[in-house]
Amino acid sequence: QLALCQCVCRSWLATASNERLWAARLSSDFGVEGRKTNPPEAGSPSPPTFPAPPPLRHSFTRAKSAWSCWRDTFRIQGGEFEKKLAVVRRMYLAVNDWKVGLNKVGLGCVASSFADGLTPDELARVTSEVEASFDTPTSPALAPGVPPPLALQALWCFLGGQELEFDGDEELSSSLFWGALGGYSFYNNTVSMRMLPIRKAVAGTAALHQRGVIPRDMRLLAANFNMHKRLFVNCTTGMVLVSPSSSPPHYQPACTGTPTDAQLLPNDVPLVLWLENFVHNLNYGVIAAEPLFPDLELETNINTLGVSLYPRYRELEIVDPAAAVEGPTCSRCVTHGVEVTCRPLYIPEMSDCNEEVDSAQLVFSYCISMRLLEGYHVTECQLVRRHWVMRNAEGEVEDT
Repeated sequence: QLALCQCVCRSWLATASNERLWAARLSSDFGVEGRKTNPPEAGSPSPPTFPAPPPLRHSFTRAKSAWSCWRDTFRIQGGEFEKKLAVVRRMYLAVNDWKVGLNKVGLGCVASSFADGLTPDELARVTSEVEASFDTPTSPALAPGVPPPLALQALWCFLGGQELEFDGDEELSSSLFWGALGGYSFYNNTVSMRMLPIRKAVAGTAALHQRGVIPRDMRLLAANFNMHKRLFVNCTTGMVLVSPSSSPPHYQPACTGTPTDAQLLPNDVPLVLWLENFVHNLNYGVIAAEPLFPDLELETNINTLGVSLYPRYRELEIVDPAAAVEGPTCSRCVTHGVEVTCRPLYIPEMSDCNEEVDSAQLVFSYCISMRLLEGYHVTECQLVRRHWVMRNAEGEVEDT
C-alpha cells in the first residue's frame, strides 16, 4: 500500500524511507529491536544496528533492509500475511525468553548448549541431503514428506538444538540432565528432554520414516537422553505429540485440551502455544531448577540439576493475570506441625487420550515432600500411613 502511495505522491517517498517507521515495523512485526552501539570517543553516538535472522550472523544499519531480510528469510508474502508475521514474532520472543528463563534459574550451561539454527532454505537442503543418504540399493528412496509448519521452521531457525552427549550408557555425566525441555524421575523412569540437533533430528526422522514407524507428516523434535521418550510435531495438524520407544508407536498429545488462537495459522497454533506455555512457567517460577535424580547424586556424586517439570508451590501471589497456571498445580496441607506438599505432573507418554474411549486413562506422577515447621513442639516424625484425596476438574474425588 505504501508503494502505491509513492506512485501518486512524491512526499510519500520520504515516508517510505523513514527509519523510525521501519524500526517500529521491525519491532511490531518480528519482535526485533535495534541494538545501540557504543558512542565513539568524539562526536555523536553511532546509529543502532538491526540484526538479521540468527543463522545469517550479520546486522544491518538500516531497519528497512533488516525488515526485508526477515520477511524474505521466512517467505512471508501473499495470503495470511499478518498471521505468518505473528508466528515468527512469537517464536522469536519465546526462544529469547527461554534462554532468559534458563539463566534466571541458574542453568546457564543449558542455555549455552544451544547450537546455531538454519534458515528455512538451509533446512530444506539439509533434509534433502540426509534423506538422499538413506537411498541405497537395498532400501527404496523415501517418498516426499510434508513440509514443516512455519512455527517449526522458525524454531529451527532460531535454535539449532542442543549439542550434548547423548548416550548415557557408557558414562554418566551431569549433561545428561541438561535437557532444555525439562525432566522428572519416578520409580525407574528418568526423563530429561533435550531439543535434538537439527541434523540428528532430520536423520532420526528419516530413519523412522524408512522403517515405517512414523507417517511422512511427522518430524522428530526432541528426545530423552536414552531415546525412551520422543517428541514429534505433526506437520499436517501442527500437534505436538509424545511417544515412548515402543512398537507399535503410542502417540499422545503433549498437553491436554485443544489449543486455539485466531491470530495464528491453524497448523502453527499447537507448537507456538506449547512452547509459550513452557517458557511462561519457567520464567514465572512454576517450574525451576532442581535435582532430577536425587538418589543418583547420593550414590555417585553426579550433579543431576536440571529443569524439573513438577510444579512448585509459590508463596507470592502472581499479580500478572497472564501468569495463571492451567492444569495440575501444587497443593499444600499442614497437620500437627508437619507440612506436606504434593506436586502432580501429567505423564502423556503413559496416558491414553483417545476420545473414542468412554473414559480416557490419564497417568500422573506425584512428588510428595514433608518438612517440620518451626513453632511446634515436634522435633521428629515418622510417616505411618497416608491418605491422599485427589479431585479432578469436575470435582470428582479419588481416595488413595
